Amino acid sequence: MMTTDLIESRRGFLHAIYQLIYCLEGQEYQFYRIPKSFETLAPLAQKFSVWCHFGDVHLMKELLHTYCLRTQLDWVKSHPTDLDLHRAIASGYIALYKIYQDPAHQGKPTYSFIAKEYASQEMVLKFQKAAQCAIEELKIVIHYIPHDTWALTQLALVYHDLDLKEEERKTYEALILHSPHERETRLRLGILYFQLGFMAMA
Repeated sequence: MMTTDLIESRRGFLHAIYQLIYCLEGQEYQFYRIPKSFETLAPLAQKFSVWCHFGDVHLMKELLHTYCLRTQLDWVKSHPTDLDLHRAIASGYIALYKIYQDPAHQGKPTYSFIAKEYASQEMVLKFQKAAQCAIEELKIVIHYIPHDTWALTQLALVYHDLDLKEEERKTYEALILHSPHERETRLRLGILYFQLGFMAMA
C-alpha cells in the first residue's frame, strides 16, 4: 500500500474515532429512564449514574483523544509544514483539554464530587499541558499565515480558558487588524478592556 493510501485509510479510522468521541459527549450525565411513579427520584438517580459512570466515560474519551493526537503527531514528522495537519492537531489538543476543564466553565451540569475531581492537581496539570500544546500548534500556523483568522480566534479562546487576559487581548487586537468589522471579536475585546481597566479603549 502506498504511503498516501495508508494515510487516507488511517484518516478514515480517525474520523470514526472522533464520531465515537462525539457520541460519548454528555454520556456521563445520562441515566436510564425510570417509571413515572418514581419520577421524584430522577435527580437522585442521575447523581448516582454520574457517580458510577463519570470515571469510565472520562477515561475512554481521554484514551481516544490521545490516540488520535499520537497518530497525527506521527504524520507531522513526515509533513512538518502541512498547516492543515497543524490545525487538526491544535483542534485535537483543544478538545483534549476541554475534558480536563471543569464542566461548570462550559455551562454543563456539575456535582460536588465531580468538582473535586476537576480541582485535583493531576487534572489541572493535564489541562494546562494540553492547552499549552494547543497554543504551540496554533502559533506554528500563525507563523506561516499571520492573518489566519481561525488560528487567531482559537488562540484567543485558549488564552481565555487559561485566564491569560493580557495574551488574549493582544491576540484579539491582532485579529481586529485582519477582521475590523467582526462584531463578536470587537465585543470580546471591549469586555477585555473593561476587565483590564482600559475604560477609554473599551
